[in-house]
Amino acid sequence: MIGSVRPVGGKLAVLTNGVYGKRMLEIAKYLQIPSVDIESEEVMAVDVLQLEQVLAEDSSITQVAVVHCETTTGMLNHDSSGSSSSQKI
Repeated sequence: MIGSVRPVGGKLAVLTNGVYGKRMLEIAKYLQIPSVDIESEEVMAVDVLQLEQVLAEDSSITQVAVVHCETTTGMLNHDSSGSSSSQKI
């Protein structure tokens, strides 16, 4: 899906906090898709406020990717803050 949903010239933001998020970045690099890593610690939930900041600063981002459950650590990524970016994830 990483390679098929991006518009020509689009840029991918990947929220990472484990190996599967890092793998999405590797796939994007292999497919020559411009991407930005929004990294959190492996046992910490992804930082939606950091995502909002990155989106505000980089208007070239067209897609956001996140792993719902990093099964290597059991980390469940969801946003309970009610922030507007949670609807983009």
